[in-house]
Amino acid sequence: MLTLKNFLRRELEKQRVVLFYWLPVALACGIGCYLSLRQEPAPNLFIAMALLGGISYLGYHFQICSLAPFFLLLAVFCLGFFAVAGKAHYVAAPTLTYRFYGEIEGRIIGVDRARSGAVRVTLDQVELENISKSNTPHKVRLSISDAPAAQLLTPQGRLKTKGFLMSPPGPSEPGGFDFRRYAWFRGLGAVGYTREGVQITSGPSSGIFTRLFDKRMALSARIKAGVSQVASGPAAAIITGDRSSLTRAQLQDLRRSNLAHLLAISGLHVALLTGVVFGFFRRLCLLNTNAFLHFNAKKIAAGLAILIGLYYLLISGAAVSTQRAFIMVSIVMLGVFFDRRALSLHSIALAALVILAWRPEDVSSAGFQMSFAATIALVTVFQRTPALPGFSRWRQLPVISLVLSSLVAGLATAPFSAAHFNQVSHYGLLANILSLPVMGFLVAPSAVLAMMLMPFGAEAVGLWGVDLGLRWILAVAHFFAQPASAVTFVTEPDAWILPLFSASCAWIILWRGWGKGFGVLGVVAALMGWHGSDRPDILIAEDGVLVGLLLPEGRALSKPSGGTFSARIWAQNDGRPMPREKAYALWKDRKGDLYHHWSKKMKGLEIMCGQGEIHILAQQRRISGECWHLSHRNIKRNGATAIWLDKQGKPAKIRHINSGFARLWSKHR
Repeated sequence: MLTLKNFLRRELEKQRVVLFYWLPVALACGIGCYLSLRQEPAPNLFIAMALLGGISYLGYHFQICSLAPFFLLLAVFCLGFFAVAGKAHYVAAPTLTYRFYGEIEGRIIGVDRARSGAVRVTLDQVELENISKSNTPHKVRLSISDAPAAQLLTPQGRLKTKGFLMSPPGPSEPGGFDFRRYAWFRGLGAVGYTREGVQITSGPSSGIFTRLFDKRMALSARIKAGVSQVASGPAAAIITGDRSSLTRAQLQDLRRSNLAHLLAISGLHVALLTGVVFGFFRRLCLLNTNAFLHFNAKKIAAGLAILIGLYYLLISGAAVSTQRAFIMVSIVMLGVFFDRRALSLHSIALAALVILAWRPEDVSSAGFQMSFAATIALVTVFQRTPALPGFSRWRQLPVISLVLSSLVAGLATAPFSAAHFNQVSHYGLLANILSLPVMGFLVAPSAVLAMMLMPFGAEAVGLWGVDLGLRWILAVAHFFAQPASAVTFVTEPDAWILPLFSASCAWIILWRGWGKGFGVLGVVAALMGWHGSDRPDILIAEDGVLVGLLLPEGRALSKPSGGTFSARIWAQNDGRPMPREKAYALWKDRKGDLYHHWSKKMKGLEIMCGQGEIHILAQQRRISGECWHLSHRNIKRNGATAIWLDKQGKPAKIRHINSGFARLWSKHR
């Protein structure tokens, strides 16, 4: 007789064959647990986690019961907690604790563009006027509005200017993206801007990374000189990772048409490059009469593909997405080398373990989540659909394979893209179908050819194909980005929704047996929770400079200028972007009892308020009456604030950024 106990034991036994696939899930959960804490863990918690992990591993090692394999998952969970905690302490570096204005000097190690179109440079070997070396951040990032990008790409360049620097800002609202944490793990101790001229001088080249940067910049200049002006920015971006020459219009078109991933060097580019190299050298070896080369063609080609991929990683700037892609592709090629299946859930799980061990902080990044979502979905679909009658024959057709791949990858990444970027592209599938073949069959091979011919000064042959292909892709992006219906903006999901959705999808794919239904329930619960996300009625910027009130027409803003970054993030998270002028007009035309006192001219004057009114004080002022108010001191201490109102218009729930929050990356504030 089949009892419930026997049924559960049988279901759990089925999971032994997929236990390895669950290891990166457990590791990611441990990492996420540490990152989600509001307080830095006390020593007692670390001791408890160490004991739990050790006991769990011993339980797995000695197989103490039928649940022993799952003790391994608990041990890996604890390992993930320690991995990211160790990384957070290891990367600790000085962070600016106050607003700085003065001379700034440093070595240029990175150049890109901000959303505003301003050139943005990253400096190391930083020197700040009147600040000791021990208190100087190791890296800073400066926005330079009027500097031509080409001027900043001087090999071995050092930049000197006068400008403003400040500590990395916190989230624009409670639960939002925390730039402080992002900056902490990347060693950025300050960010700022300059409105003055910059001096670029040449310094001595020191270290392999400096020489690689110099090589990248020289290579980027040569590529841009060999293609048309319209394609120069995208060409440099996909080959060297230099995005400084991309125009704002190009970036907007690519984002709205869901083609922006073509310019961020990631899995697609590394896979195309190594695929072209692998195919070329394999055919070359097969044509050779030498027996060793002929019979080991596949292994030789795989080894060369890894080496070329490593070279591409180095000359493209070794961005996080490129590192992740190189690890994944290397594991696939090693599978080919050792006569294993090239792409499988096993290789994906191994790649995820390596990447999470190397960069545990990336578990919450859009790139990590979207790349693995697309890869897992493609492997799962293409492994399981051959069982369908006649499908294998149809799948061999390039058009069918392309459409299916784009559809599967698009559907898999859509929830993550919507959650991180607050928009869904309606024509993204069509745009990708028209662009991916050009990228794969023209741009990528032409780029490889150009790099091979560059030492001989004949790169123009390959760059012609790169230019032709990129102009087509830009035209497709522009065509599909123009309609007003090109994108739909969506609300920012609550913090618990994306983890639940991800875990539920993993459950559906990995679980063996009847338990898959729990994964479906989890996905439904996450989507319903997202649909019912309750946005704050009132948002207050970190320094109190701006207040936003949610109305049926969108979020009204209390000022016509100031707090630009917060205003843009609020509108994105609401899923209702609108021009600043319209948002301010909504504030002036509204009817209500919300007041924002921000003018410095009124500082110190007394405010008389009435019952039912809400007053936000950005300046120190006296207030008397029966109203509810948020003082300047409270805002300065607690940071950005979100307020939910009840039916009577009174504050019912309040959340602050800094209230009860004390992490390594926030202690400087």
